[in-house]
Amino acid sequence: MKRFWFALTLIAAQETRSVALRAQEPVVAGTVVDASSRQPLDAAEVTGGGVRAMTDAAGRFVLRGVSGSSIALQAHRIGYRPVSDTVEVGDKDVQLALTGAAVALDAIVVTGTGGATQARAVGNDIAKIDVGKSVIAVAPIADVQQMLSARTPGVMVTPYQGNVGTGGSIRVRGTSSLVLTNEPLVYVDGIRTDNNQKAGPVIRNGPQVSRINDLDPEDIESVEIVKGPAAATLYGTEASRGVIQIFTHRGVIGPPRFALSTRQGANWFMNPAGRLPWLYGQSLDSVASKLDSINLYLQEEAAGRHMFRTGRNGAYDGSVSGGTESVRYYLSGSAGRDEGIVSYNWKNAFGARANINILPNPKFEIAANVGLMQNEARLAQAKEGYGLMDQVIWGFPSQETSAGNLRGFFRATPEAVATIDSRSRIQRAIGSVRFQHQPWHWLTQRLTLGVDAGDEASTVLFPRWADPQATCPFADSCLGEKSLTRRQVTYSTVDYSLNLASHPSGSLSATTALGAQYYAKRIALVTAQGKGFPSPDVTAISAAAVTTGGEDLIVNKSVGVFMQQGLGWRNRIFLTGALRADDNSTFGENFNVILYPKVSASWVVNEERFWPLHFISTLKLRGAWGQAGQQPDVYASLRAYSPTTGPGDLGTLTPKSVGNPDIKPERGQELEAGLDGGLFQDRVSVGFTYFAQRTRDVIVPLISPPSTGFPGPQPFNLGAISNRGTETSVDARLLQGRALGWSLGLTFSTNHSLVESLGGAPSITLASIGAGTGNQFFLEGYPIAAWFARRVVSADRDANGRPVNILCDGGPQKAPVACSNNATTNPLVYLGPPNPTWEGALRTTITVSRNLRLYGLVDFRGGNIVNNGDLAFGSINTPRNSRAINDSSDVLLLAIDSLTRAGVTNILGQGIMKGGFAKLREVSVAYSFPHSWAARFGAEGTSVTIAARNLAILWREQRAVFGQIPVDPETRWPDELSSFARNSMPQSAQLLVTVRVTF
Repeated sequence: MKRFWFALTLIAAQETRSVALRAQEPVVAGTVVDASSRQPLDAAEVTGGGVRAMTDAAGRFVLRGVSGSSIALQAHRIGYRPVSDTVEVGDKDVQLALTGAAVALDAIVVTGTGGATQARAVGNDIAKIDVGKSVIAVAPIADVQQMLSARTPGVMVTPYQGNVGTGGSIRVRGTSSLVLTNEPLVYVDGIRTDNNQKAGPVIRNGPQVSRINDLDPEDIESVEIVKGPAAATLYGTEASRGVIQIFTHRGVIGPPRFALSTRQGANWFMNPAGRLPWLYGQSLDSVASKLDSINLYLQEEAAGRHMFRTGRNGAYDGSVSGGTESVRYYLSGSAGRDEGIVSYNWKNAFGARANINILPNPKFEIAANVGLMQNEARLAQAKEGYGLMDQVIWGFPSQETSAGNLRGFFRATPEAVATIDSRSRIQRAIGSVRFQHQPWHWLTQRLTLGVDAGDEASTVLFPRWADPQATCPFADSCLGEKSLTRRQVTYSTVDYSLNLASHPSGSLSATTALGAQYYAKRIALVTAQGKGFPSPDVTAISAAAVTTGGEDLIVNKSVGVFMQQGLGWRNRIFLTGALRADDNSTFGENFNVILYPKVSASWVVNEERFWPLHFISTLKLRGAWGQAGQQPDVYASLRAYSPTTGPGDLGTLTPKSVGNPDIKPERGQELEAGLDGGLFQDRVSVGFTYFAQRTRDVIVPLISPPSTGFPGPQPFNLGAISNRGTETSVDARLLQGRALGWSLGLTFSTNHSLVESLGGAPSITLASIGAGTGNQFFLEGYPIAAWFARRVVSADRDANGRPVNILCDGGPQKAPVACSNNATTNPLVYLGPPNPTWEGALRTTITVSRNLRLYGLVDFRGGNIVNNGDLAFGSINTPRNSRAINDSSDVLLLAIDSLTRAGVTNILGQGIMKGGFAKLREVSVAYSFPHSWAARFGAEGTSVTIAARNLAILWREQRAVFGQIPVDPETRWPDELSSFARNSMPQSAQLLVTVRVTF
């Protein structure tokens, strides 16, 4: 026993001596951060004085046992340029800032490659967004679509409304289908997820809630985007419209690291007095020539009735991550509330995530990921004609009705509009398990299983008006009305892949990938409506006097297999070929499997011995050709019937749609070529891509012959459409010093669409397929959904001031002609495409003393035509409240009004105009406190960011037409292909203050 205590005492003394010596030994310690975002970088290697260390999850490193008074430090990390600095021994607050490499050739990408692959071997463009370090840390981001917007060329996000809780559309390289969705596929941690961009209650011209915004941006580590069929072949059917792969955070080896953040801020309507229109009407007094005018915003402010408010934003996020060689973890939770610019518009969001990586041995890994989301939003606009902007823009002076004095508003006062309750609720879980096994260094197999399950309930409620007879402005909804849509959506994924790597010779490498996938989508839909409540307090549909309902079930299944072979020569020249086979449950019974081939090549030219241009430090040439598809609608191949009431009040069926047993998927193919380069020691990076995309077997709906006995259109694979364009990105570090750094980035892309063939079918209007307006057409030789109209070019006045001698544009080869409905003598003339043909962004970052960062982003787009219904309806439809129509000052407007009243169709109204604009989208100021300051509070790091969004419209191609101009050049209705907007809530300005602390 004495020997035991003697040994224990000796060990304790030795350990105490060791600790004392370590406390006295010379050290150098500090943090490695990203030069742009100032976020810590883990897994960076730091060397100096013959000692080496790796940074932990907080970016911290410690070099012990160094000698001398100063040492030269070097830091390295994949995807970044090495950095060197000389520091004093004993300095424990060193900060090394790494700048991203111009072209990260050794970075790993997984999207569209059949497995983890170095970027140098990929022949197509894959955009990668480092969300945590390059976006969230520098920009005022509230949702995923804002995170994606203006980050990479060829990816365009268009918001529908300025409502809190609404979303927008995402387009990757333009439009790839006429009647099917054009939204890209979205994967989260390797499984397919619901990306419905038109969820929520039916408001305006369709639902406007985007499911991708259910995700919390704080949980996202990176995003990879493949932009077309050349890159998306391995995803097969549905992938021709692009693929977005989202990767959430993972734990890293090290002690627990806690991260806390909060953002607080506000949303407001920028300059409403200057942007909302003055409204005009004929005076009701005895002076017949007098016009009354009113600005409803100024009127309500003067009376102390505030139509708009400054909405509060608040969110709280917390996470803990860490782990050992065997187990790594990332756990997070979030809660937030955002409020819009009207009192009844808000969104509450709650989320939790758990990502666990288990490595029982070096050859086997299990990765489990679970994300839980619960969101509820009350939206600011509901039934057509009953939103606040409807009342403001369509109002007119002296507006009084049987419902009482409306104070100039169109149908209802703001306080009446506030009683309409339009909501969207979602409870959603996204979970996956990935098993990865590498029994030998040359073989890796992976199995991914996952489910995305969402339960969405959307409601629109008009409560019973207290006195329907005397005061209600809501017409047939005054007795109370409620609609409910319940969608239960489940996406299931089974994905297996096998990768084999070999080196047949010292210079030649080969990689073979085999895989199989199974995807299933199930949507259970229940709808219910009720009208006529017994009292204002009763809002349950079951209590309504009249109730109706419906139920539907949509199931879609897809099975695919692929094989890919890659070859590499001296790690500089790479050639890849692949083939995928798909079958889908929506294919017609006379069509089975479809094949999608792919080939790509890349060449890292600057690593060749003959390379003579030393100022070009990196140059990769790449090219790819491939195919991918888009399956038909679920019931396109089936003959369908609708239930109806037959003789004797018995249930029976009536023909609904004839279907097409020969229907097959739309097949997209794409050729792309480009380069990625670094100039002047990687101070400038350049990326360029040219793409030519063509979709054939495009589904075109044709009216069924009466002899079939089935009404409505029948789908046929008849059409062909194309998109061609370029994508350019330039990033330059203009200054890179210890005291001052300045970087500048530019992205610019073009895209020109064309309807090549409709299979002999005549032109098709967008309105005929349930979208857009009658002025948009699919017509061979023109852009997709192009705008056409009869355009009034001149008119005279008669003795009474009425328009006469009205002439319209006769087309390219004709002089002006008399306006009429005769398509031969007065043809519709082409005006332009609905979607931008060019778009881009300019961003800049200034770093001062490595701790203070200034950031700004301007984005812009144009080359398209938009139709603003507010302007058209304000002059030639109810309520006719523009000054020009009331004082008869513009003879062309009078001519348009006269022709419209006479029944001449497709007359160009005043709302059609050019759609270009530029906005100051994001600005921010961020400060990262030195580690020594943060350590006083027991923290590893602390930062404060003040950021703003949508501060100014810097340029708009739209000019005042007949004295009017749209409130916001950006918003539009949520049609797939239309660029029509009316009564839309404008994008709000936003200010956010974000504080981040790590422990």
